[in-house]
Amino acid sequence: MALRTKKSSPSISPPARFPADSWDYILESLEEGIFVIAETDAIVYANQTAEQLTGLSHAQLHGRSYLELFSANPWIVDIIQRTTAADNSRTAGEGELRGRMAHSTPVRLTCSPISSNNGTSLGLVLVLHDLSYQRELAEAAQREDRLAHLGVVAAGLAHEIKNPLAGIRGAAQLLQGRLRHDSSSAEYATVMMREVDRLSGLLEQVLTLSSSPPLESQPVNIHKVLTEVLLLERETLSPHQRVQTRFDPSLPDVEGDEAQLGQVFRNLIKNALQAIAGRRGGELTIATRMATNFHVLRSEAQKPSGTARRGRVLAIDFTDNGSGIAPEQLARLFTPFFTTKTKGTGLGLAISQKIVAQHGGTIRVESNPGVGTVFHVYLPVATV
Repeated sequence: MALRTKKSSPSISPPARFPADSWDYILESLEEGIFVIAETDAIVYANQTAEQLTGLSHAQLHGRSYLELFSANPWIVDIIQRTTAADNSRTAGEGELRGRMAHSTPVRLTCSPISSNNGTSLGLVLVLHDLSYQRELAEAAQREDRLAHLGVVAAGLAHEIKNPLAGIRGAAQLLQGRLRHDSSSAEYATVMMREVDRLSGLLEQVLTLSSSPPLESQPVNIHKVLTEVLLLERETLSPHQRVQTRFDPSLPDVEGDEAQLGQVFRNLIKNALQAIAGRRGGELTIATRMATNFHVLRSEAQKPSGTARRGRVLAIDFTDNGSGIAPEQLARLFTPFFTTKTKGTGLGLAISQKIVAQHGGTIRVESNPGVGTVFHVYLPVATV
């Protein structure tokens, strides 16, 4: 097979029912990044996924030496050179692909030699498979395992804790009634009841996190849910803060539980508003869009009529210009009981992520200290 540039004709004729340039269509449709490297070490082909992974256009990739292109990825250069030295042996490996703007993507790389029929070396082909989703699935499985253990403990302690709390609250109410003429002493009883209520609420959150209530799934218009949540939360804004919405009215519904999705959006909006609280010019922007570069592979339980297919994904972006989150804290954001606030249980994001995962989606976060934070919620579109 002769090496070719992006627009040149392939040397292998496709089946009759395909157009003459069908190999370009086939390669461009792959979800793996494909690079072809000539004997001169120059990139002579890169498909659209390769462009997305590197953050570079075809014009920026074509003709460029792989040594220059992957200069920030020495492990990739090493695999290419080992393949070249191994005399027609395929080489593979996994690592972080560092692209533009220091963006990093976990990938699996396979490097294979290309030879003609008479054994003449024509170059190399690199296949990069994005492991982001697989990594998220693995992390989600680990979280589910931890939550399962937490659920066993929480369920075992719930009865033992809730009954004494109810007794303490009842006694505090009686004490408050008897001390109604002693305002200073009655205030202590009020504090006791308030703290008992706080502990009861925390216990309910732990039980919610550790259990998996069934979803009441139906087609949900996310714009309706977001608008209803915002209507309540706008009251907490100061005159110097504002919320902007950039909704795409053409978006389809998602399949999900409206009440639980409302809880997710409420948590994220509350967090964003707290991040801009006290900040003059604080702003929260909520945008909706189709996630063209993100796909969710439905599990067996999520596949309509048992058919395997990749579903389209809708994204909701919550962007604030608050103080941001430190890099060392990002990895722990969804860990139960971890919080960056002086007040808070550290359960809101963990519960939100669990709900989104139940819907077959995921949550991602990006943050720059001093600049702001973006939470991306990805949800599969309802199947019809």
